[in-house]
Amino acid sequence: MKEELIVKRFENQVAISPESLAVSCGRLSISYDQLNRRVNLLANYLIEKGVKKTLLSLLSFLGL
Repeated sequence: MKEELIVKRFENQVAISPESLAVSCGRLSISYDQLNRRVNLLANYLIEKGVKKTLLSLLSFLGL
């Protein structure tokens, strides 16, 4: 599936260069490692709240 490819590529980038810049907006900059940790926290929170994995896959596919 396409969303699995996106996730795998992101995880590979985290492994290759965890401290490299992943996102920058104004004065805020986040490394791949920081972004990965935040994404995992959000995903776990949503799962605990009962959000279905299908919805999480859809959000991932949409880049949200």
